[in-house]
Order: sequence, then structure tokens, then C-alpha cells
Amino acid sequence: MRIGQWGVSPWIGRLADRLGNRPVMIVSQLLVAAGLLFFALATPQHWAWLIGAWVLWVAYAGLNVCLPI
Repeated sequence: MRIGQWGVSPWIGRLADRLGNRPVMIVSQLLVAAGLLFFALATPQHWAWLIGAWVLWVAYAGLNVCLPI
């Protein structure tokens, strides 16, 4: 998860500089929430849904970058 977030964080930072923090945080939160749906669909027979959940949870980097400290 950290490797994925490290990979997208510079891109998300540049996007936040252009669009502002709020739009990036809204989209990031929607993607992270959609990851829960993928996780809920995962079963031992359909484990590939976990990969989709992981990909969407990498969007949490948008919240890490844009949330004020």
C-alpha cells in the first residue's frame, strides 16, 4: 500500500496545486469508499476483487497529501 501511495503522491500533489485540495479530497474519498465495495465482493473463489480494492485504496494518498495538518 505504501509503495502504491508513494508512486501516486507526487502526481496527486501536482493535481492538488492545479485544482485545489477540496476536489482532490472529494474524488479520493469516493475512490477509497468504492474500495469497500470491492472488498465486500471478495470471496475465496473470487479473490481478484481484493486487487481492485487495493488499487482503489491507494487513492487514500490523495487524503494524505491534501488534508491540512
